[in-house]
Amino acid sequence: MDHLSLEKPTMPGSLRPLGNFSPSLWGDRLSSFTLDTQLLEKYNEEVEMLKEEVKDMLVLDHDDVGDGGKSGAEKMVLIDALERLGVSYLFEREIEELLENMFPKFEEYSHVFHDNLFMLSLHFRVFRQHGYDLSSGKFTDSNGEFKETISNDVMGMLSLYEATFLKTHGEDILDKVFCFTKAGLESLKPHLSSNLAKQVTLALYQPLQRGIPRVEARHYISVYGKDASRNEKLLRLAKIDFNRVQMLHKEELCHISRAMECFFYSTAVCFEPQYSLARLVLTKAMIMISILDDTYDAYGTYEELKCFRNAVQRYYC
Repeated sequence: MDHLSLEKPTMPGSLRPLGNFSPSLWGDRLSSFTLDTQLLEKYNEEVEMLKEEVKDMLVLDHDDVGDGGKSGAEKMVLIDALERLGVSYLFEREIEELLENMFPKFEEYSHVFHDNLFMLSLHFRVFRQHGYDLSSGKFTDSNGEFKETISNDVMGMLSLYEATFLKTHGEDILDKVFCFTKAGLESLKPHLSSNLAKQVTLALYQPLQRGIPRVEARHYISVYGKDASRNEKLLRLAKIDFNRVQMLHKEELCHISRAMECFFYSTAVCFEPQYSLARLVLTKAMIMISILDDTYDAYGTYEELKCFRNAVQRYYC
C-alpha cells in the first residue's frame, strides 16, 4: 500500500490533516460496463437448457449407491466438479439430497475404493464442506498412524493435501498428513506435466479452502478444459454461466462505479445472480465504513472526532 502523504494545513493554527488521495485508477472505463440484454437472454436460455441436462446426471436412484460403490464415487466426482467450476449454486437442492442419501451408506460402498487415496480424500473433503463429519481415521493404519504409501500418487496427494484444510480441533493425524503431502508435492512438482504442475503450484500457494470462489472457478474452468475425462456439457455450462454472472456483476458496477474495490469484496462474499441486491447493499455499507475510516485517519481533527464518537455512542448505546 502506498504511503499516505499529507498536505500542510490550509489555515493558520489548524491541526486538520488533509489526505492527498490519488484519483481512481479506473477513470472513465467503468462507463463501458453496459448490459447487453440480448446476449444475457441468450446466455440465460442456454444455461437453463444445460442445467436440466446436468440435473439428470445428478439424480440418484436408490440402488445406485449399493451397486458396488461405483455410482456413489461418480456422483461425488460430479459434485466436486460442479462446485469447483462455480455452478453448484444451480443445483443446491439436488446436491444436498444426494449427499444426505450417500453419507449414511458411505461405509457400505467405500470398500470399493479403500485403497484409492484420491477418491477417499475427495469424499472426506466434500462431506466436510457440507457439514458431514466424516472421520479422518480412514487415512490411518491399524496402529493409528498415517499410511505413507502414496509417495507416487500425485492426484491422491493433491486431493489429500486439500482435504487437510478441513481438519477440526484435535485431529493431529491431519497435521502429519499436511506436512507429508506438502513435502511430497513440492518434490514431485518439477517432474510433472505443465497442466498438473500448475495445479500443484496453485494449491501450495493458495489451497482451495482459502480462495475466492469466482477466482477459483475461473482457474478451474481452464484446468477442467484440459482434462481428458471432462464432460463437454458441464464445461459449456460453466463457461456460459461464468460469462453470464460476470455480465451481471459489471452491470451492478454501473450503479456503484466509484466503489470498485468494495464491490470486489462483495462478489467474494456472494457471487450468485440472485444476490444482486445483497452485493449492492454490502458494497454501500463498506463505502460508508471506508468514508468513516478515512475521516478518522486523514481528515477529522481530534475534537471533531471526539464529538462524533460521542454522538454515535449516544445513538447506539
